[in-house]
Amino acid sequence: MFVCDQNENLFNDVVGDIKMDAEIQPNGIDTLTYVYYKSLDHILTKMFICLENFEDAIVAQEKDLMSKGIECSVEDIAQMKSTSFEAKRYLRLLTYIGDQILSNDNNLISEVNLKYFKNISTKINRLYEFGTNLHEKTEHLMDLYNTSVSEKSNNFLNKLTIITVFATPIAIFTGLYGMNFVNIPELQFEYGYFILLGVLFIILCGIFVYLKKSKML
Repeated sequence: MFVCDQNENLFNDVVGDIKMDAEIQPNGIDTLTYVYYKSLDHILTKMFICLENFEDAIVAQEKDLMSKGIECSVEDIAQMKSTSFEAKRYLRLLTYIGDQILSNDNNLISEVNLKYFKNISTKINRLYEFGTNLHEKTEHLMDLYNTSVSEKSNNFLNKLTIITVFATPIAIFTGLYGMNFVNIPELQFEYGYFILLGVLFIILCGIFVYLKKSKML
């Protein structure tokens, strides 16, 4: 009995694969056991292909993220992470099936033919390792996105800080000469206004040189 829920293509592929390799069926293995073996082998091979395609999608998303930064869709990255977690979870359950096949508690497979299923168990373990690795890559992808967001936020805050540094001397002088004191001697000086502008200009130039040397500009 082969159960395919709304997926006749999988059934046809497995049957076609079994028929194609019927002539090379190993000696001593009964037909039913061979069908079990080929069915599992075909499905696991398809799963490897799916994981490889998913890996290509992760690599493409990573390149897109490196070139576009936070303009990439965080929803797509989150969906990839969720999908990889589900794949890892189901593949972990599949490893239990592989262990049960080798333990052969119900004697479904004869001891003579059990050796053919060791390869199946090995493939399942490799699939789980592959799925785990892909999940780690999607987590790295999310971390890369978060780093990109943090970097852009830091750059924005850095620009605001620089603007504040330049604006602070102006604000100090504005507050100083905006006080309601009667005796401010330099207000009566003929060139006081221009001297004040000159002092401000020198201060701002000094700040610019300092920030330039500190590589903050």
